[in-house]
Amino acid sequence: MNSYVKFSIQIVWVVFIASIAISVFSQTSQINDTISNSKTEPVARDFQFSIFPYVSINRQTTDDVVNLSFNIFGGYVKEVRSFEIGSIVNIEHDNAGTCQLSGICNLVGGTSNGFQGAGVFNAANSQKGVQAAGVLNLVRNDAGACQLAGVGNITEGSFQGLQSAGVINTAKTINGVQVSGVLNIIDGDAEKCQIAGVGNFTDGNFQGLQTAGVISVAKTVKGSQISGVLNATEKATGAQIAGVANIVPEIKGTQIAGVINVSDKIEGLQLSGCVNRTSFIKGTQISVVNFSDSCVGIPIGVFSYVGNGYRTLELSVDELLFANLAFKSGVNQFYNIFMAGIRPGNFENPIWTFGYGIGTRFGTQNNVHFDLELSAQHISKGHVRNYLSELCRVYFGVEKKISSWSSVSFGLSYNMYLVDTDSPYSETLSSIAPYHFFNSTSPKGYNIKTWLGGRVAFRF
Repeated sequence: MNSYVKFSIQIVWVVFIASIAISVFSQTSQINDTISNSKTEPVARDFQFSIFPYVSINRQTTDDVVNLSFNIFGGYVKEVRSFEIGSIVNIEHDNAGTCQLSGICNLVGGTSNGFQGAGVFNAANSQKGVQAAGVLNLVRNDAGACQLAGVGNITEGSFQGLQSAGVINTAKTINGVQVSGVLNIIDGDAEKCQIAGVGNFTDGNFQGLQTAGVISVAKTVKGSQISGVLNATEKATGAQIAGVANIVPEIKGTQIAGVINVSDKIEGLQLSGCVNRTSFIKGTQISVVNFSDSCVGIPIGVFSYVGNGYRTLELSVDELLFANLAFKSGVNQFYNIFMAGIRPGNFENPIWTFGYGIGTRFGTQNNVHFDLELSAQHISKGHVRNYLSELCRVYFGVEKKISSWSSVSFGLSYNMYLVDTDSPYSETLSSIAPYHFFNSTSPKGYNIKTWLGGRVAFRF
């Protein structure tokens, strides 16, 4: 007889003898517990050994309440108060306490108090403690403390504590932390923190921090929404930060997006890389393009349109060009200027210009306003060429309203013209300035001229 067979026989004898001893001890303990406990209090046996559910080594019944439960393949008892371990499945009709370990799954019809650990699946009617499963944790009512799963945590009631899963976390309400690689879903209200690789969805109110790699959605937010792509909510107080877009009807706080912010009403700051759009803003807009129907504040961008703001079309004459057209849009405190002009004469090869500027205006009584503007224009002769020919201006003027839709203005400008002498400089551009305070050419061939000019304009 080889050593492997001998060892196997020894193990069988040890298990057999231990089973008999435990059975005798358990029966004695059961008699003592029955005598010492009242009829209304469940009798707690010390040990229970099962091979399969309903198949016990020590005469277990399904009405047993035990302190320790050991299941070779699986076991079923009414309640475990201290510790249970099984290779495949552990089943409790009522509650499980302190610690429950299973290779496949734990099923508790009542409350799991303590730690539930399973290789695949944990399920309980309610949970107080920690659930850890390789695939899924399921609680039909309320849960608390901690749920950890490789795929999903599903709580049909309220959850307090930490939910962490590789794919999905769900609960009716949450007061604590949700962390998921893909989705966090709350049917009601949520607090503290939601973190997901793809999306957070809260059907109720959220307080705290929502952060997702793709999208965060809530009914209302008090705190922060941070998402790599999109934040959406009906009402927000705090900050919305998204890599692409923020969408909210009403927000008090800050919207920051890489591409676009959209709202109906905002009190605070809208900041985006491309477009800000709102019906009403009380605060500041900063973007390439800003749109609002009504603004109490300042939009700052390349182009800003405000429904109740400042807009005008200007026809003007200055010392360089005799036909200039400019469109100004924004608010009195800050507006954008788009301009173009031409010097009539040789229309086949004219001198013409286009440019951009910013300005501010402030008013006095009797429909009089003062303008302060900064602008830069490229001056060309004929078609546009790749050479340096830039005119920078500082303008200060006065405007007088002559009707409900028109006004006249005039003012002075300080001009600085920088031109490459390798351009058509010697032909025309060298004499474009009417006179100069300063005229100098660098060793690299760049000429600078400065002079004082003027402008007369009609606006409507």
